[in-house]
Amino acid sequence: MDFWFLLKKGVSVYIHPLTIAMELIVLGIVLVGFSRRRGRKKPGGFLRWLRRASGDLGVAAVISGVFFLFLASIKPIADPLVYSLEKRYPPLRLDQMTDREIAAVAPEHIVVLAGGERFDPGKPPTSQLSYAGLARVNEGVRLARLFPEADVVFTGQPDEVRAMTESAIDLGVSKDRIVTESESRDTKDHPRFLRPIVGDGRFLLVTSGTHMPRAMALFEAEGLEPIAASCDLWVWPRFGDESPYQPEYFIPKIEHLWMTHIAFHEYLGLAWAKVFEAAEERGAVVQSEPATASETQSASEQKREGVKDSPAPASVPLPLPGGGEETESTPSPPRKSEASPPAEEEEVEPSPEISPGERPAFL
Repeated sequence: MDFWFLLKKGVSVYIHPLTIAMELIVLGIVLVGFSRRRGRKKPGGFLRWLRRASGDLGVAAVISGVFFLFLASIKPIADPLVYSLEKRYPPLRLDQMTDREIAAVAPEHIVVLAGGERFDPGKPPTSQLSYAGLARVNEGVRLARLFPEADVVFTGQPDEVRAMTESAIDLGVSKDRIVTESESRDTKDHPRFLRPIVGDGRFLLVTSGTHMPRAMALFEAEGLEPIAASCDLWVWPRFGDESPYQPEYFIPKIEHLWMTHIAFHEYLGLAWAKVFEAAEERGAVVQSEPATASETQSASEQKREGVKDSPAPASVPLPLPGGGEETESTPSPPRKSEASPPAEEEEVEPSPEISPGERPAFL
């Protein structure tokens, strides 16, 4: 496993609503405990200030953690976070399409992304998938019935793909229509390993509505053009139909905490994809700079070698002593430092002598 994959998985464990709240609470308790500690010797001025400040920060951290956990567990916070992801790619409403519109989106492949598993050979196939994974398989099976000519592609880790395949077969999909890809570790790997399977064909991309923005961004970055077929929708399309300030909406619930958890995970994934893409671009630029420098250096060396090996440029021949013949060469304009040979064809007429009396005053 590469460094970036391990770093992403390690960091994602500690950046979620519940873990952030627990980290703040634990940190606050530690700071409060430090402030209450009494040593044998009387503390100095700086130590007294440090303990007092630690106590204040500890109390603030505990209050912040509890308040953050409360906010993450109520409907007025969870619903907007989830809806902002789901509204980007609404599901396909095939029941509202005409036959021509359905034919325009008829795919060659139906690609279903894995969504987690609870694999155990002793369980029924439909019980081996997570809630999101089962919802995606159900949508893939529904689309497979609407488009009987398309094959169904399951992609994910081996246990996920095995559970998805068995569930689809139990739900009525023919085994001959199923294609599997089990080398992908996460969403970033799916488009890379699916390209040999889907090629340039039209395909539907089936995944959760909250996961669809990140999946579409990564597929499009690889040059693929999927048709979004969202499923597993929490809020869409009824967001805003009711007032969010009803008293019962401010009662913390585990369902709302889970929705906030999902939204955090997807927003972190989108941010990570942008950071990783920027890092790859910088790496490509850094790798190209030494090559350019080496090419420039080799070009200059070749130029110097060419100057050494090439014959001297032709120039106007100098007059040989004794009136010898000149060698034939390609004529070129004379340099300033080179003396031009005297013209032998033209005879210079001697100027008439001037008597001393007739010379001008300046001579």
